[in-house]
Amino acid sequence: FLARINGETGQLTSPIFLKRTGDGSFNQGPLAFEPEGNRVIFTKNDFVDGTRHIASSGMQMGIFTADINRNGDWVNEEPFPYNGTDYSTGFPSLSPDGEALYFSSNRPDGFGGYDIYVSYRTGNGWSTPENLGPVINSPGNEVTPFSDGQALHFSSDWHQGMGGYDVFRAEQNNGRWIRIVHLGSGVNSSRDDYGFIFDSFRNHGYVTSNRPGGKGNEDIYKVSKSGDGIVIRVRNASDGQPINGALIDFGDCNRGQQLTDANGIYSFQAAGGIECEVVISKQDYVSSNLALTVFGLTRNRTFDVTLSKRGEEYVGNIVSYATRNPVRGITVMASNQKTGSYSETRSNNAGEYALALSPGATYVLRYSGPGYRDVNRTVRTMDGVDRSILGVISMLPSNIGDVDPSGSEGPGAGGGMANVQSGYAVQVAAISQPDLERFSSLENLGQLYYRGEGRLYKVRLGVYGSRSQAENALASVKRSGFDGAFIVEELGGQVSVGGAGGSSGSVDPGPSPDPFPGDGFDPGKYKIQLGAFRNAGSFDSSSIDHLGVIEDRQRNNLTIKLLAGFQTANRAKEVLREVQSSGFSGAFVVLDEDGVLSRVR
Repeated sequence: FLARINGETGQLTSPIFLKRTGDGSFNQGPLAFEPEGNRVIFTKNDFVDGTRHIASSGMQMGIFTADINRNGDWVNEEPFPYNGTDYSTGFPSLSPDGEALYFSSNRPDGFGGYDIYVSYRTGNGWSTPENLGPVINSPGNEVTPFSDGQALHFSSDWHQGMGGYDVFRAEQNNGRWIRIVHLGSGVNSSRDDYGFIFDSFRNHGYVTSNRPGGKGNEDIYKVSKSGDGIVIRVRNASDGQPINGALIDFGDCNRGQQLTDANGIYSFQAAGGIECEVVISKQDYVSSNLALTVFGLTRNRTFDVTLSKRGEEYVGNIVSYATRNPVRGITVMASNQKTGSYSETRSNNAGEYALALSPGATYVLRYSGPGYRDVNRTVRTMDGVDRSILGVISMLPSNIGDVDPSGSEGPGAGGGMANVQSGYAVQVAAISQPDLERFSSLENLGQLYYRGEGRLYKVRLGVYGSRSQAENALASVKRSGFDGAFIVEELGGQVSVGGAGGSSGSVDPGPSPDPFPGDGFDPGKYKIQLGAFRNAGSFDSSSIDHLGVIEDRQRNNLTIKLLAGFQTANRAKEVLREVQSSGFSGAFVVLDEDGVLSRVR
């Protein structure tokens, strides 16, 4: 049905039946109209009366498109090219410009249940669906996406909520989903709440719910904003779990003290502007301050606060690359690649900082501060016993030009140049800053050195005279936590050496190398396809840069992003698991033969 909206009250009036052609053997809806109003994208389903509008066992959905003629009929119906016979696809929603199609599907290779995907317009068709990743999707069900051009709203029965399906807002940074926000009790209830849409210009929104007090199984409710909806969410920094009963002291705001609920949330409406300091604390946790600034513009705001439990901190040090002196005031953000939770801290006068990290997890750490270049690195906590894994990070002052890899300055104390001959080496990582200290635990396996290629520094270990020697070293490197390492052929020449415990001088290449054992393909022919992107500028590879080299391929108006540098299919498949856990869930292995990519099963 189509209903008119009262512009002043937002009430829905005068519903009319949407005319269309077809045999009517399926239910139709929900749907989305393209901006010009001449095409419709809709769902066909075989739901029966009395069931909630979420596909379950035995029920199927598919997406279809149709033209709308002058009489309002739907004609030239076509199925969405990525429907499936053994899974459901539905709940289509277009971005305001009509260029992105969001939908839900329980297709294989997702995170569980229904996940949210996006396809981009490509001429007269749509690109291969991209899973939106673990920040949004979960082992449960995520359905009814809605994009307002600024954020993506959706419903989930897995993320922390009030019960049943709750509505969340997902936020992006540099093209990657970084957090989700629960919309609170103003929208959600203890039952199923989904199908949320909102017109921020008119301040009218609607949500479907089967909450008590309605007129039937599922009713449509109107929602609007009466002021800034402020949500303060407090979580344990080590595992992202909500902290119940955290004390929020609004003394500086003249609002007294409040406690978070079982979901770690305290929310309130701010009718006017606020600018004050809030203190969040709980026994056995390190307190945190929050600068609360609200402008009273009738917008929802969520403030995420993480508290570190005493005794769970990992301690690291930050020094200047140029002077080796401690650096204070560097902001360190740690993002858990599995849960999407994050924590933030700053270095003190001694250059020290502390983070609460979960055992058995992979984190991407970002270091940034005024006057210094940003640094990104990946840290694996393993069994959580070693609390010194953060080590020492060297920050390169921003007023220093690019470091010449062939110059005289090494990556740390004792740095210098060395000559290596041809052979085999283990490539440990490709990093944006010349820093060998973080790899010092590998020095007992061979000489650490790096080669500069473009704006990257290839950290290697070697050189080994035979491939078997390199394979033995590779096994030890992986046991040390560097899962992305792989063997390369070293062509010889001058390299940069040094760092913690490093020494300059010639590197013994060992015996002459054995011939490279052929496997039918040249090294590097196997790659991992990360995705196809319309806006390649928003692509962020910082979480996987240490695993290989990023390559671009153009296909029509899409940019294909590849992670390259794998000599065998088995090695590429090993790295694929880590790539997928780093947020690229739709990645897969391909074989590159003369520029033609074919998927490896």
